[in-house]
Amino acid sequence: MITIAVLMTSHNRKDVTLASVRALRSASAAGVRIVVYLVDDASTDGTAQEARTLGGIEIHVVDGSGDLYWNSAMRIGWDLAVKDNPDFYLWLNDDLVLRNGAIDNLLATYRANELQYSGNLIVVGRSHSPKTGEVSYGGYRRAPGFSRISWRRLEHNERTCDTMNGNCVLLPARAYNDIGNLSAKYRHSFGDIDYGLRARRSGYAIIESRESVGYQQNNFQIYSGARLPLTKENLRFVFFHPKGVPLNEWWYFCRTHAGWLWPINFILRYVKMFVGHQKRAIRSA
Repeated sequence: MITIAVLMTSHNRKDVTLASVRALRSASAAGVRIVVYLVDDASTDGTAQEARTLGGIEIHVVDGSGDLYWNSAMRIGWDLAVKDNPDFYLWLNDDLVLRNGAIDNLLATYRANELQYSGNLIVVGRSHSPKTGEVSYGGYRRAPGFSRISWRRLEHNERTCDTMNGNCVLLPARAYNDIGNLSAKYRHSFGDIDYGLRARRSGYAIIESRESVGYQQNNFQIYSGARLPLTKENLRFVFFHPKGVPLNEWWYFCRTHAGWLWPINFILRYVKMFVGHQKRAIRSA
């Protein structure tokens, strides 16, 4: 029996979260034990209460403080899950409803490539937009150019990644010891991209699944390409809100991963948001 610890976080979207958890029942076949670790960040809509009553699946619900956001909450769930010694961890966004057999497909991808990489392998699930059918989340390759932290989606014939979104990611248990937890330097964004880059530096390969794991709408509103009006509200959100591009977190990310061009990357990100125009095909981490 293989045990997979599913790490999730939620905040005030009860129906969406519960649908994602329920879908786990049919995402894998017999022989796989699914245990969910859900960090609910002080939802007021009853998410935590109803999640605790779900039948047909093992679930541990942790009450958050209300200011954790994705990265901080996932760190708490991962530290809790480690104590139960699972075989794999699965990062899963609570707005992604997995297709039947999606976890089995992720495991099959891992097993098919396990020997080649001596088990140092992460499998990232590719999801698609329900509106356009385009890839919404998955793996990234470095985009052409001088920047080391601009990314593009994989082409049809590509499988290996330089980093990844954290929406659906299967990691072997050893990854926690080899790479560590998600970084405490980030509250919401950057943590998944940072982890992928740290994994590659630790000798891990990242492979994107051939099969789509499900449908999920892309939520990169702030990276959509439209120029933001230069208002106090937008400046406050971008520079200081966890869902913006917080100055201290973006500074740390650039210093860590952008090489000698990091000051240009740091400044250019904000210039593009308020002055220039971003390309939709490329996301700076």
